Order: sequence, then C-alpha cells, then structure tokens
Amino acid sequence: MQSHKLWLAKAESDLRASEYLVSDELVWDVAIYHTQQCAEKALKAFLALAQRPFEKTHNLVKLLELCMMHDPEFIVLRDEAEILTPFLTAYRYPDAELHPEKKVLEDAIVKAHRILKFVQKKMIEEE
Repeated sequence: MQSHKLWLAKAESDLRASEYLVSDELVWDVAIYHTQQCAEKALKAFLALAQRPFEKTHNLVKLLELCMMHDPEFIVLRDEAEILTPFLTAYRYPDAELHPEKKVLEDAIVKAHRILKFVQKKMIEEE
C-alpha cells in the first residue's frame, strides 16, 4: 500500500478509537489524544500524496502550513489545528485535570472528523 494510504488508514483508525472511547468516561483522556493523532496523520497523508517532505512534528499548525503551501484552501482548518494540537500531551500525565469534560472531547472529535473529511476530499482531487 502507498505511504499516503497508510497514513490515511491510521488517521481513520484514530478517529474510530476516539469515537469508541467516548462511551467510557474513565478513558476520555485517551480518546482526546486520538483526536489529535487523527488530525496529524490525516495531514501527513496529504503531504505524502503531494510528495511534500515534512519534519517529524506533532504540531498540527506546522503541518497545516505545509499543506497550505501546496493548497491554500487548507487555511479553513486553522482553528481546528490550533485547538487539537495541545491534546497530544494534555491529560496524558497526572496533573490537576486528569480527564477532559465530555463537551471538550465531543468537540475535539468533531474537529478531527472535519480535518479527516477535508483531507480525504483533497486527496481524491489530487489522485
């Protein structure tokens, strides 16, 4: 399987994981992490398809900017990228807040879904 399709498959898997885990409040911290991972892997899928090199980063805004160099329409995902980026590490360690609120998690799932669907559409256009 081609690299971009592998990245996309992993992004889809991360989104499914977050949607599945939302039903168990005890693992909302894990669920929200997967929203960031979905977005990250989706953006990397697009960059792989566009043959745009990318550094090893988890920063969605940086990845989005690389996507925008190829297709400026990616700007519509800026808010989603800014909101989801911190969820890579938020709630991952025993700090004051161990789990996100349900509304925050549900909003993160919506944002990850929006990024994934946008990337899927753009990839169809590119192929």
